[in-house]
Amino acid sequence: MIRVSHRFLKVAQRILDGDESKTAAAALEGVLLDEHLGAEEMDDLLLVLSLYAPGNGSEYYDGYKLRIILEESLSNAVLPRQKEQP
Repeated sequence: MIRVSHRFLKVAQRILDGDESKTAAAALEGVLLDEHLGAEEMDDLLLVLSLYAPGNGSEYYDGYKLRIILEESLSNAVLPRQKEQP
């Protein structure tokens, strides 16, 4: 299992909430490359993000497929701990 950061969850949540923009996908891809480059657990997600082009044909991925793969990736991840309140 791979541990994901609050930063990763923040940009991932944007997509899970329905943002299908290329900007949202690029933000997630940037965090993924910064924090998990080379992590096998994120290979499928990175592939989908690299071929993310909604509406550009069947050889590319759309928002629905991105959300499915993102949910799968998160289900196999260790989420960050909640910050303790003083």
